[in-house]
Amino acid sequence: MIRTRRAAPQVGSDRHALTFGLGILTGQTRPGSGMSVSDEYRALISISRAAESLGFDSVWLSEHHGADDAYLPSLLPMLAAIASVTERVRLGTAILIPALCHPIELAESVAVVDQISRGRVILGLGLGWRREEFATFGIPFSERAGRTAEIIGILRRLWSDAPAPFRGRYYQLDRMRIRPLPYRSGGPPIYLAGSKEKPIRRAAALADGLFYSRSGPTAASVQPTFGHVESALRWIEDERSQRGAMGSFPLTLLVNAFVSKSDPWAIIGDGVDHQFLAYARWKKEDAGLAMSPEDELEAVRNGRLLMLAGDPGTLVSGLGPWIDVLLPHCPLNLVVKMHYPGVGENRTIEALELFAKEVMPQLKGRATGDAAPASNAYATG
Repeated sequence: MIRTRRAAPQVGSDRHALTFGLGILTGQTRPGSGMSVSDEYRALISISRAAESLGFDSVWLSEHHGADDAYLPSLLPMLAAIASVTERVRLGTAILIPALCHPIELAESVAVVDQISRGRVILGLGLGWRREEFATFGIPFSERAGRTAEIIGILRRLWSDAPAPFRGRYYQLDRMRIRPLPYRSGGPPIYLAGSKEKPIRRAAALADGLFYSRSGPTAASVQPTFGHVESALRWIEDERSQRGAMGSFPLTLLVNAFVSKSDPWAIIGDGVDHQFLAYARWKKEDAGLAMSPEDELEAVRNGRLLMLAGDPGTLVSGLGPWIDVLLPHCPLNLVVKMHYPGVGENRTIEALELFAKEVMPQLKGRATGDAAPASNAYATG
């Protein structure tokens, strides 16, 4: 039985790898911040390069379409740009919406970025949740799960040495050949996003790992608690055992966070509010409704409740229990979203430096049983 209370640190073969990621980077601009789209996109490249130099293991980008604030609509060109200025850090999509792509073009584009990065791509995929985006591309919203499953199968075939023709409900492809193939034999690992039982089981059945968020619009409806994580791990184990799957199943956990020795909300408050107001407006638009002042207040309140913001001790205290619960059961990539719309590049890099110096070592020590006590001097707002 998986325990949801804090377990004693374990050392040895029953402990899996703990890695750290920066994400999700969205490329959003905030009115009044003075940053242009070009400024923000170039900042993402610099921030990613800084993250690698500070010891982060991965960088993750997020996708949306038609957003007034320039939310990244095309992830693979940005990953290629980041790949060109880094050498080690893994490059992930969190998430890319495959149902909005043609599978041949997607397979080719991913292969090119994997070649540029020498095998550092992690392809995080999700169903998508904005109906307006599917209408823009002329794809029925009801087909998103079926198309995603077929595309995963097509990608794996295309990245093999001798792919057979594909005959599915949505795609019929006779000429299954792309060049170049990805740098990594068989192609990049594919992760699927999920926070409820059905998508988590789908990830366990189809993918190489799970992208699990306790932040953002999905977490607002299903706030992952330790009890929910226990269920998620059971669903994964059950699904994989039914299929005879062997080996570990990595989990990437996304947490909205920010670290500062001064008041973090003075730095990120406007950016966090912009982010969650954007999500709330999109949900209203999909439902054909307008945002009321009450809706805006609720979006801001919920967004701030999903944040972990404070001094290094606050982040160690907030993130440590997730490591305690998850690491005995699966490799864990802990991804912290520490860049927010309108927050300058230098401010973000300062936070990354503080995280790398005073939070990351404590969490790594916790993973091996070597952590020193952490202070918790600053209370979050």
